[in-house]
Amino acid sequence: MGFRKAEKNTLTVALSTLGCKVNQYESAAFQTGFDEKGLTLVPFSQAADIYVINTCAVTAKAGAQSRQLIRRALRANPAARFVVTGCYAQIAADEIRNLVNGPVTIVNNSSKHLLVETALAGLVQNRNKERKEVLDDIRNESNICRLPVRRFGDRTRAFLKVQDGCNVTVCEVLATSIST
Repeated sequence: MGFRKAEKNTLTVALSTLGCKVNQYESAAFQTGFDEKGLTLVPFSQAADIYVINTCAVTAKAGAQSRQLIRRALRANPAARFVVTGCYAQIAADEIRNLVNGPVTIVNNSSKHLLVETALAGLVQNRNKERKEVLDDIRNESNICRLPVRRFGDRTRAFLKVQDGCNVTVCEVLATSIST
């Protein structure tokens, strides 16, 4: 991903992606959306106004890594807006709310096309950090959202998005193991 120096009074966004090529494609689309809105992408290790964490839940390790990234962002800037999406966010929303213990925006897989607008809602004018959620039951989702990508950062090959999230059965099994 291409980083550029943040100008004064420019909102910054840090983006971290776990999991499959679908998540990598979607994160490239988020970067495109934030670029078009004039935000500056900064490394995830730096303080940012917005942290976007595109999570994975295909293994227990991926869930642990998702929680670890959320904690890292909280340490970097506890006053930031936190946007969590992806399969782990879809199946463990309550755990994420408890982990953040404050305002968090959770966006489900079929609503990722709304992520940039949802992340910026109210933030640009007054830097309000209220909690927002765009969350549905992953088992009932059947639509693939449209996410345009203008570039893939420093990658030499692009990805083609053909699905949203993981196999629902895998996510259901993991959700059961997380809740027990």
